[in-house]
Amino acid sequence: MRAAIIVIALAFLALGPLAGNAAAAPPVRESFATAVAGTFKTDCPVGADRCTDTAIQLFVADGSAEACLAIYTYSPAAGLLSYETGCAPVPEGRFTYDTKSLSGAAFSATTIQLQELVCDAGFCQPSGRPDRTTVVAATFTGVGEVFTFRANSKSTFGNCTMYFVGKGSSREAVATVTIDGQPLDPPGFLSVSSQKSKVICR
Repeated sequence: MRAAIIVIALAFLALGPLAGNAAAAPPVRESFATAVAGTFKTDCPVGADRCTDTAIQLFVADGSAEACLAIYTYSPAAGLLSYETGCAPVPEGRFTYDTKSLSGAAFSATTIQLQELVCDAGFCQPSGRPDRTTVVAATFTGVGEVFTFRANSKSTFGNCTMYFVGKGSSREAVATVTIDGQPLDPPGFLSVSSQKSKVICR
């Protein structure tokens, strides 16, 4: 659903100026499909004054893939303190994704450059320290039932009408992850979705 909202928002931004144009315009059509495998691990022992959340995601679209890592450090009392984030392409042949049955996905060791940001009172900015690199690999194995969804909408803005159709499926997964050779085995998920939109302005 988040992807659907993004598509709708982009369409409004891109086509908003057409709403006041009385001249008819050719329909604008957009379509794309994406597959995501992800995992999220929280390390926050009872009574700890400093906790860490680690998120890893694999994005696959149009035959290419990108792996992303984000590490959040926060205090239960003070909130977010800092985070590191970065993404890197995964070359062809070094990732797999079963988009039909969501049986699994994987990417081999990939070097990701992380930028650090420090946060204070809800505002985050680059720390100024040099970026660091880390090597990440992950395997996701689908478990349990596959859930499906479908969304349809029609929106009118000015002289334009947008028709949207989105569908997809998701499944829980067991994730096996290594970060710089250190194992991390949090729960994960697999998800595929496709979206189509058409905007007609009169």
